[in-house]
Amino acid sequence: MAESGQMEKFDSKRDEWDSWSRRFDQWLSISSYATGDNAADKKRAVFCTLIGSDTFKLLCTLCTPKRPEEETYDDLRAKLSKQFGVKKLVLAERYRFYSYKQQDKQSLAAYLSELRRLASTCQWAEAALGENLRDKFVMGLRNERLLQQLLTQDHSKSLDDLFQLATTFEAAESEALKRSEGESQTSVTPINSGKHPRSKSRTEPPRKRTQQPSTGQFSKEQTRTNCASCGGNHARKSCRFYSAKCHKSHMISSCSHISVR
Repeated sequence: MAESGQMEKFDSKRDEWDSWSRRFDQWLSISSYATGDNAADKKRAVFCTLIGSDTFKLLCTLCTPKRPEEETYDDLRAKLSKQFGVKKLVLAERYRFYSYKQQDKQSLAAYLSELRRLASTCQWAEAALGENLRDKFVMGLRNERLLQQLLTQDHSKSLDDLFQLATTFEAAESEALKRSEGESQTSVTPINSGKHPRSKSRTEPPRKRTQQPSTGQFSKEQTRTNCASCGGNHARKSCRFYSAKCHKSHMISSCSHISVR
């Protein structure tokens, strides 16, 4: 980047000739090269220096059989403008203009600036340029709510009017969003507040205690269901085989060789 008061050299791989040459004229107008004795020679000399070595070689070829030093500044500039100037295809330039839309996170000012740059090669008259810029500014907006708001405006409003409305709308929407987020944060109880919330005790219903039979009941029931004489469901003392004796390994009730006392 050039220091203050200096002009960068032209680089055909980086710079557009039309833009650079116009900047050179602006820089030349505030420098000492455009005034005083031999101003024409000084303008030509500084021009040949700042176009860079590669472009100067090209200029020498374009001036053949003359040398650049024998030409005027205006003639030298005209030769390079013809060489670097690319004829724009108007329909293609307008297509690029109409196809452009506001990019993600692109501000309204940056969006409008890019539209102006694209429109500069569309060759519209001044009146048509302003109207087309205004219409395209609205059509290419990303914010749907803003788009709907601007579509309700009268068509007589200018680009500046709609741009002002758009910036006001976005500022108000941004402020409302900040307030909403602030209210949401204050309504939430902080986790690390220094106090531990009381945990709710989980009250479990009392368990039912199964009533155990008394010793007497248990013994009586066991006696009833386990008659040692016949295996029947009664007390052994009331069994008719209570006094029966058998030396075999089977139940007394099924024994045919028993003696009852």
